[in-house]
Amino acid sequence: MAKRTKKPAKEKAVTYLRVSTRKQIYGSGISRQRENLYRYARAHDIDIKYDYIDDGVSGTLPLIERPALKAALEDCIADSIKLLLVENTDRLGRDQINTEVACQTFVKAGIRIIITQDDYEITAHESPNAKFIRTVMSALAELNAAMIRGRTRIGWLKAVANGWVPGAPRAGKRIGEEETVVMLKKLCGRQPDGRLLYRAQIAEEMNRLGYRTRKNRTHPNGRLFVERNLDVWLRTALDDRTLEQYRREIKFRELQAKHRQQEIDMGIRDKDGVLLEQYRKKKKPRSK
Repeated sequence: MAKRTKKPAKEKAVTYLRVSTRKQIYGSGISRQRENLYRYARAHDIDIKYDYIDDGVSGTLPLIERPALKAALEDCIADSIKLLLVENTDRLGRDQINTEVACQTFVKAGIRIIITQDDYEITAHESPNAKFIRTVMSALAELNAAMIRGRTRIGWLKAVANGWVPGAPRAGKRIGEEETVVMLKKLCGRQPDGRLLYRAQIAEEMNRLGYRTRKNRTHPNGRLFVERNLDVWLRTALDDRTLEQYRREIKFRELQAKHRQQEIDMGIRDKDGVLLEQYRKKKKPRSK
């Protein structure tokens, strides 16, 4: 009778993925890294338990300042996982010292690191030649990061010298935002009934009319326009003098409302804000 043999259990592992900037989060960096890591795991019969992603975290930061890498270390120790998969050396870091410290921290905790792109393993029993190659690769990653920063700065300075103004255009200055600016000017002026709207009322009216902000980010209250982002638009919709006049009038109205509320609390006015009879100034009769 043939004996049944058990298949050897797959080795458990976690993956570490990283991109340096917020813009790369929406690119193909994370998906590419994950695809390569899982392909390597399938080829080598490795069971990936968790993915740890540092999105928008610089590779020059130390281990303690990288939330995902720090969590990977703590969870590997807690769950007795002895393998960390990383696509490339520069995903571990672009600073030679910080990268080496991170590697040694994992190795001393009994966790091996495999660089899947080069099929290279970092362990406690690493040969001197392998350690030398790893050190050179870390130094090259740091050099590459420094060169990228240098090229970016040179291009930035050249663009500024040619008249480029850093930063995104002010709210209301992009094509298609003219109608929003016109409506804001209308709402900031005196209304047909003579009222002057508060910023919260202007924001509420803009949301009711269906106008959209530049990034269309919904705030916790479910609205696009709120008082905080409305100021940015008002600085474009109104010139400095008109904006200052609007703010002054709004401040005066707020102080007036506060003073009226204090008089209601003190019993000088009734709940409707009408001054009580005993506090009204009596007109002196004109002398004949």
